[in-house]
Order: sequence, then C-alpha cells, then structure tokens
Amino acid sequence: MRMRNLFIFLILLCYVFLAGCTHPLAKPPLNAQEFQRNATTQILVNLPDADADELEDVIRSMAYEYSLIQVTDWPIIMLGIHCYVFEVKNNVSPGLIVSRLQLDPRVESAQPMNTFEVMATKREALPLKPHPSLKLHYDDPYLKLQHGIRSSHVERAHEYSTGKGVNVAVIDSGVDIDHLDLRGRIIKNKNFVSANESHRDIHGTAIAGVIAAVAGNQEGIIGIAPDVNIMALKACWQKKQGNVEAVCSSFTLAKAINFALKEKAHVINMSLSGPEDPLLTRLIQRALDLGVVVVAAKNDKNPEYTFPVSVPGVIGVSEDKLDPAKRDTIIPAPGKDILTTVPRDSYDFLSGNSLAAAHVTGVVSLLLEQRPQLSQHRIQQLLHKAVRIDNSDLAPEKGMAVVNACEAITSLLKLADCR
Repeated sequence: MRMRNLFIFLILLCYVFLAGCTHPLAKPPLNAQEFQRNATTQILVNLPDADADELEDVIRSMAYEYSLIQVTDWPIIMLGIHCYVFEVKNNVSPGLIVSRLQLDPRVESAQPMNTFEVMATKREALPLKPHPSLKLHYDDPYLKLQHGIRSSHVERAHEYSTGKGVNVAVIDSGVDIDHLDLRGRIIKNKNFVSANESHRDIHGTAIAGVIAAVAGNQEGIIGIAPDVNIMALKACWQKKQGNVEAVCSSFTLAKAINFALKEKAHVINMSLSGPEDPLLTRLIQRALDLGVVVVAAKNDKNPEYTFPVSVPGVIGVSEDKLDPAKRDTIIPAPGKDILTTVPRDSYDFLSGNSLAAAHVTGVVSLLLEQRPQLSQHRIQQLLHKAVRIDNSDLAPEKGMAVVNACEAITSLLKLADCR
C-alpha cells in the first residue's frame, strides 16, 4: 500500500513538473519578510485576455519554455489583460527572462516584480500641547492636539463641505474598520494580501483616520473629510506586528487599483512610493483618464523611488517646507507629529509624507462634494492657491506649509476667504 501511494505521488509530481509547476490557486506570501525574499526572483507576465482553456495552454507552454513556476494569476479587467506571477527557476536572471518574454508574440507585456514602501514613521518627539486659547467647533477630545486640522482651518471648511458622497480608496495596509472613530465610514473592505489580518495594521488605519475620522462623536479626533466613504483596500504587508512600516508589490497594488476603478472610487490615496512600474503606471493613467483623482506621497529619501508621483496628473504631496522650485508639482501639507487613529480604538502621533498625502486627499474630497465633475487640473490650481506658511503657535515647527482647506473650498465657491 505504501509503495502504491508513493507511486501515485511521484506520478502527480511529474505531472506538475511537466505542466510547468502551475499553481493557479496559490496565494501571495504571508508576510513582508517572505515577500521581500521572493520578490527579487518573481516577474509579472501579462497576456491578452482570452478563453480560460486557451490561456492555460499558453501559460503551461510558456512555463516549460522559460523554466518558470506559476505563483498566481488574476484578470485585470480595466486593461483587458490577464496577469500572471511567475517565479524564475535555476538562478536565472529575472531581467534576462523579462527581456526574452517581451519579444514573445504571445505576451502583451512583461516586467520584474517591484516592491513599494509606505511613507510614515512613529514620532520621536514629545506629544504636542494644546494652545490654551483654542475654540473648538466639535466635542472630540483630542481635536486640541490636531495642529494640522487647526492650521488648515478645516473646521471652518466644514461649514461648506464634509466630503459627503465622495468615495475614497485607501490603497495601503489594512484598516481597523471597527475603530470607534471609523465606524460607519468604511463602505468596502478588501484584502489583496493572503491570510494577514487587517484590524492590527497601523499605517492603513492611520491614513483612514486622517481622511475620515468621525467628527462630533465625542471620540478622539476628527478627519479632514469626516463624511467620505472609505474603501479600505489592503495591498501592503506590515513588516512586523506593531510596526508602522509596510511593503507592497506590483501585483497586489495592481489588484487594488483595478478594484478601486471597478467600484467607482472618486479619489485614490497612495501614501507609498517605489520604483517606476509599467503595469501600475498604465492603471493609474487609466484612473486619471476616467476622472479619478490620484494623490500620492513623495519619497524625499530615495531618489530612485519616484512612483507614483512621477505619473503626470498625480497630485504629489510632501510634508516639507514651501519650496518655490516645486510649487508647480508638489503640494506641501502637514505631516509632522500628526495625531491619528491606530488599531484597537487607540491614537498615536505619526510623521511622514504618508500623513501629508492623506491630508490633501481629505481636502480634495471636500472640493469634490461641492463640484463632483471638478477636473484634476482645476483641483491642483485650487490646492496650490490655498498653500500658506504656518508660523502660528499651533505649528510643531515654524515655517511649515499647509493647504488652507477653508480657502480652497471658498475659492471654489467664489465666496469671501477664510482669513
């Protein structure tokens, strides 16, 4: 009996090998460390979408010819292609295989698997102290510590708009959808990362809080646009539990962007950066062509990580001081010591361009509630016009630039300004 079972096992093993070791139901890696180990030997191969049997025949043949192991696959409906993730075998250079595949007439496109990282860190400074003369419009107890909200005159902006009816896709790590300050704001919760729980993810929860924390609920903080609808699209892995840092892949980000477009997102927030990526660039361009506003965090540390800010039409955001040389391309926004939501009904101070991007996404949402058909170009004009230097006692550092949310919305509506 043992010999018979062994024989059957060997037959099945040979079949898998001859079929190119395809595993169509395989899942992405379970954690960031495993993903990063495998990413350097993985590639993406896109075929024109076709009948399932036809695609299976092509992929089986291709896997055998190029010594590839199929990891997973997925149709990218918005581009009319079918994407396959392959592992390159026998220590062959992935770049070499990609070059060969790009010449294969069966292949629509091929590229290496790229990795991306979120743009936030935990604060090292002491908590900010509230200014004693602050007058608040809301009863949220930590509002006094939200210097970005105060210096951007968000409460005044809420007299005209709170983002109601605007769908914002947060493509990030997961979001704790049960957080007291996010309840009722999450309309979609999709996990494109295998097996990882979302409710413990710090970065995605923090970004959602900056954008959409419920206002006037006697809990925690308020969001820039507290009435928006959040699509929590998990495409990134936390590097380790309790760590704000997270990484993403070309494949998971592509799945998330495609989902956001199918589900009619009005704004996509990508508080992350990485190398230039052909597939993701095509998807973002598709989003822009459909009128979706894309907001992304600029990477100020790694000059090679220019994506997605480098895609024309994407609103790039940085927390740095106002730089006239970048006035036409990068929007400055609060990103230092930002109090926001973190898992388990908690709050913490985080810093980085991730938070600045979320701030701008919130302001964009305020504009879109009032003018849903607003063009991306007009939005950028309004944002640039509303940039101000914050030298008030509310700022964690003098000379930081902010987007005055109230001025942006009143400029759109042609009302008196908010000074």
